[in-house]
Amino acid sequence: MIAFLDVVLRGVALVGQATVIGGAFFAILVLRPAARDDAVWAGKERRTLLLMAAGAAAVILAQGLAVVLQLGTLLRDLGSPVRDALATSYVRANAAKAAVSLLVIASALALRRRDTRPGWSIVAALSVALGLTAAWTSHAAARLEHRPLLLALNALHQLAASTWIGGLLHLMLAVSPDRDRP
Repeated sequence: MIAFLDVVLRGVALVGQATVIGGAFFAILVLRPAARDDAVWAGKERRTLLLMAAGAAAVILAQGLAVVLQLGTLLRDLGSPVRDALATSYVRANAAKAAVSLLVIASALALRRRDTRPGWSIVAALSVALGLTAAWTSHAAARLEHRPLLLALNALHQLAASTWIGGLLHLMLAVSPDRDRP
């Protein structure tokens, strides 16, 4: 049962990650240029930022619960001290991923309050950092041979897939009709 929950939680974290990364690139490459020509699109940026913050919160929650489940399994099955488990690169990578996600939440909510060009650059940089930290929680991080290359390729894969899938989510929400308008 714990293995099943771990898979579900990893899926939730990937959805949250895609929501953050795809939202950042969708907003910067599609939504913001469209908003310059049509004011209707300008209002969609706030919803995109809110959804990105929710995605980052999902990453934190899912990754945190997954780590707790795995630590519980280690303690139950191996009697491993928590201190040893907390010193692993997997736990440190998850902590880094959670820290980046917290920064995404703070930046997205701050940007919702006031639109600034540097704010979008920060959100984009944090989105890329989220993809990079995600590579350290993948199978590539566990490899002994060719680890740097595999981590780089995995990070690129994480960023590309999240940009595409998350971007489609934000595109669907942006073009969906508003409830106030027919």
